[in-house]
Amino acid sequence: MLRCLLRAQNFELATRGFTTFGAYRSISSQGAPFNGLPHHHAVTSDTEATRQQLELDPNLEGFFDDDLVESVKKGAKSDSVDKDFNDLLDPSEVPILGKDDIDPSTFAPHSMPGSPVTMTTEEFLSQLKNQKPIQEQEPIVRSIFRNTESIKKNDPPLPTTSELPELPESFHVHNFERFIDFMHRGDIPTPKSIPKNASLESLVESDLPVGFISRFNDPRLNLSIERYIYKHLPDPKNNRFAKRLVLYRNSPCIVIGKNQNPYKEINFRMANMYKIPILRRYSGGGTVVHDLGNVNFSFIADKSLFNRTGFSNILVERLNALVGKTYLDYNLPRFILTTNSKGDIVDAGNMHKVSGSAYQLSGGRSLHHGTMLLNVNMKLLSGLLKLSKETKKCVEDRCIDSVPSPVENVNMDEEVFEYSCVNAFASSYGVPSFLKRPGFDNVDVLKFGNSECQVVKVDDLDELPQEVIDEYNTFKSWEWVFGRTPKFKLRFQAGDELEVCLHIDHGKVKEMELSRDEPKLDRLSERLGDVLFRGDKVAELIDDNSLRRTFAWNIDQMLDYEGLGVSQ
Repeated sequence: MLRCLLRAQNFELATRGFTTFGAYRSISSQGAPFNGLPHHHAVTSDTEATRQQLELDPNLEGFFDDDLVESVKKGAKSDSVDKDFNDLLDPSEVPILGKDDIDPSTFAPHSMPGSPVTMTTEEFLSQLKNQKPIQEQEPIVRSIFRNTESIKKNDPPLPTTSELPELPESFHVHNFERFIDFMHRGDIPTPKSIPKNASLESLVESDLPVGFISRFNDPRLNLSIERYIYKHLPDPKNNRFAKRLVLYRNSPCIVIGKNQNPYKEINFRMANMYKIPILRRYSGGGTVVHDLGNVNFSFIADKSLFNRTGFSNILVERLNALVGKTYLDYNLPRFILTTNSKGDIVDAGNMHKVSGSAYQLSGGRSLHHGTMLLNVNMKLLSGLLKLSKETKKCVEDRCIDSVPSPVENVNMDEEVFEYSCVNAFASSYGVPSFLKRPGFDNVDVLKFGNSECQVVKVDDLDELPQEVIDEYNTFKSWEWVFGRTPKFKLRFQAGDELEVCLHIDHGKVKEMELSRDEPKLDRLSERLGDVLFRGDKVAELIDDNSLRRTFAWNIDQMLDYEGLGVSQ
């Protein structure tokens, strides 16, 4: 028993930086010193080396007494030098104690009352027969791409699959696991894992239904990819199966509608502090805030199929089938959803919006894209769109205003939602045939019932056509984001007696009205019609520090355009 204890202690020392060879050897001269102890290059015997190691360890001070050391020495003499010590915790020498041997004095000096007592094999088998059989749990397979916390000792045991609410057959669990594997395949590259990808250009003109999922988080790049896919949809009249689903998630950004005025929609001050990019999309609708807790989905099809709630209703049906269900450690929807007359997806209980929609119709095509608030930072969302009443009153225009609505998160995992979108799209618009399995790493085929469609993972910049890059440069240009704003007027007070009204059209100051003459604004007056409506550009033409700061603040709160990624 004592030799077993020493072997265990020797094993523990080995894991702290010491090296053992054979039975009990001297500490390796190359081992790192432990707690400042010197290396020992030579000792009188193996057992003596072990004793010195243990006695010099400050963590074991007072543990050994003389009787125990003598017992160790005697045991070492009786050991055979040829004994195999590969198993440092060999239990063969542990004595078998029966019910008559439970006197504490028969144990090692430091045994405590209540220590476990071994029993004979016959007694163990007899006791085992009187116990209830152990119910083996069904295995619960977790995706290697989920971030799961370690199970604590006091946590309740994981439920078996039979105890979980049954998922609907329409969910197709095997497809979900395949989808997760496909989306993350290649995330951890190896020297030989060079992906073989099909180019986006070769896929967008397919006459079959295709789902595109961008793994980029750059909002300008995602909008460029979406627009490219929309523009290259084959003529719907001759390609009735050609429909598209586009999914992507953006890093934090603000996106305004095509005909909106950012000067009365956006809190420039907060956007400037947090360096939140501002974008203008090609479709109409109101201003929205994106972050990685929001998934954007777009349904592209023939113009004749346009319906504000068409794809939304199909998606809602799939999501509602998951309410109250459980699958592994994924978060599924917590409440029933429905659509309102505007085409938005809302909580059926309180009518709070969880998804807003925007639309575009052109060239015989239709585009319905929406946001889905899954795990969005609500505080940031509301702050970036919050303006004082005084600020809004300063702007006079005829632009379409955003209509504030109460919103909430669905609180479901982003990947479950993305898969649900693919499920809804393929089940409703897939083709009833066996598509050829592609030989590319970024293309897969998913089948739901008798319908299937291709799924494309967009994650390689080298595979993007130049047209996407050109669109990207447009989305980041000042002329598109701010210069595209319809004409408006901006009124503000510049001092106690000076009232200013600037007339802006196509991003330039065309006219300036003053309540009195102000010579310090003469240079600005001379450049009217040419100067950009930017705080920094206007301030350069003002000959007074106080007025310069007042103009810059009232125009755009001194927005750092370069810091927000906006090009000249």
